[in-house]
Amino acid sequence: LSIVFFNWCYFTAINQLSVSLAVMLLYTSPAFVAILSYFILKEKLSLKKFFAIIVTITGCTLIAISSSGGGTSWNWGGFIIGLGAGLGYALYSIFGKLALKHYDSMTITFYTFLVASVSLAPFFHFWRKMSDFTIENHLYMIGLATVPTVLAYLLYTIGLNKVESSTAAILATMEPVAAILVGIILFKEDIVILQFIGILFILSSVFILSIKRKTKGDLSKRISKEF
Repeated sequence: LSIVFFNWCYFTAINQLSVSLAVMLLYTSPAFVAILSYFILKEKLSLKKFFAIIVTITGCTLIAISSSGGGTSWNWGGFIIGLGAGLGYALYSIFGKLALKHYDSMTITFYTFLVASVSLAPFFHFWRKMSDFTIENHLYMIGLATVPTVLAYLLYTIGLNKVESSTAAILATMEPVAAILVGIILFKEDIVILQFIGILFILSSVFILSIKRKTKGDLSKRISKEF
């Protein structure tokens, strides 16, 4: 249900705000994950992780602004719904982490999309659009459903089993970076300076998370090996 809530909030926010602002609000999800995981999953919110979240959100904001030339529209209802998209996106990380205690990644992904499909089906009158379902459209839909949707969520769920949920949420913000690189390579799009700076911010947050603090115990072990 978190997937349904996230999608409804996200596309509603796009309708009420600008695309760039909706994307900015969506990528507040690492902050929501960090807060929720602290209270629900008892994960530690270290200074390093907090700083990585700030850097990540800044990078995503720069990329979103550059995509629209900085133009935004505003209303409080859309803003709250946009934050709801970030919360819904975060809830998948929390629920996924809890579910991994009892089920494997494939089972969680299967039931996630089964429940999401059943929940959204009453709102999509597909029989009215049957004439638009050409072979080419079917291929596009199959590709969209398998690679960037099911496969992406499956890999993310597997990742949740290996790292803390807040860390996984920060790493998932590589998505806009990947989108820019695909646009440059496949569609010959130009990269603007704000996008480049945003990419550097996001990559920096990943680097920050990868830094391991050296403890006195680690130092003594290294010295003992050398001598």
